[in-house]
Amino acid sequence: MAAKISDIVRSALEKAIQQDGEVRLISKGASAPGIFPTGTSKAKTEAIESCFSFTFLEKIREVEEGKGKSARKSVFVKITPAGIYALFESVPIERRQEI
Repeated sequence: MAAKISDIVRSALEKAIQQDGEVRLISKGASAPGIFPTGTSKAKTEAIESCFSFTFLEKIREVEEGKGKSARKSVFVKITPAGIYALFESVPIERRQEI
C-alpha cells in the first residue's frame, strides 16, 4: 500500500509526471518553473523531504547558477516508479487518465 501523500506532494508529482525526463525541483522565477514553488515554508520543506525519503523523486543533477553571493544550486529530479504508484493511488480513478 502506498503512503498517504499531502496535496503539496501530489501536486509536485503531477507536475513531474507531465515532464519528459528531468524537471527543476524548485522554481526559479517564471522563466524556470519547478515542481515546487519558490519561497520557504515548513510544509514545502516537509513535502520535499518526504518525496526523497519515500523515493518518489530521484535527484538527477545539481547545477550551480549565478555568481558570487547570489550563486545557488538548482536541483533537477525525475519521478520514480514509487512516485508514479503513490500518485495514482492518491487520485480518483476518473482523474488517472488525465494525468
